[in-house]
Amino acid sequence: MRIPALFLLLGLLAPVLCLADGSAPASPSTIHLIVSAPSDPAWPERIARHVEETLSVPVIVTVQTGAPSATAAFQCCQSLATEPEPRQLRVCLVFGVTPPSRVEIACEIKPEQQCATVWADGLKPGAQTASPQDAETWLMRVDKQVTYATGRLLGLQPCGFLLCVMHASATLEDVDLKAPNLCPPSREALPSPPAIME
Repeated sequence: MRIPALFLLLGLLAPVLCLADGSAPASPSTIHLIVSAPSDPAWPERIARHVEETLSVPVIVTVQTGAPSATAAFQCCQSLATEPEPRQLRVCLVFGVTPPSRVEIACEIKPEQQCATVWADGLKPGAQTASPQDAETWLMRVDKQVTYATGRLLGLQPCGFLLCVMHASATLEDVDLKAPNLCPPSREALPSPPAIME
C-alpha cells in the first residue's frame, strides 16, 4: 500500500478513531498560556494565535522572564482553587528546562488541576544547529503540543487519526507527522464558542 492510499484510508477511519469517551467537554471562559523564558519573544503570541484559531477558544498570554527554573515550572501547575477565575484553564510552556523523565513527548496534562505543562526543550530538533529550518521545526512542534495539551484540558480525547493534532504522539516523528489542526470528528467534539464565551 502506497503512503497516499494509507492516508486516505486513515482519513476515512477518522470518525471511528476519534470517538470521545462520552464525557462533556469543559467550557472555560479562557485559556491562560503562561510562557516561561521563551527563546524568541515573538513565539508566545504566535502560539496563542494558533491555539485560538485551532480550538476556537480565547487565550491570554503571560510571559515570565528571567532564568529558566524547574521549580517555577512545577509551581505553574499548582491547583487553581485560589484563582479569581475558577473556570480558567492553565497551560504552562517552559523553555530552558529539561523535561522530567516521566513526561512523554514533553507534555504533561493534569486535568484534576485544570493545568498542563509543555516542556519546549524536549521538542528541539536533534541537531543542535541554529538554522532557520530547525527553529521552524521546533516552533511547529511546540504549536502542536500546546494545542494538544489545551485540547485535552477542554475535554477532547486523544485521536487515533495520525494526522490530527489531537493524536497522542509517542515520538518526535509522530509530532512532525501530524497536522497542526483538528480532524473533523475532533472539531465536532469541541465545546461550542457561545458556551466558551459566556
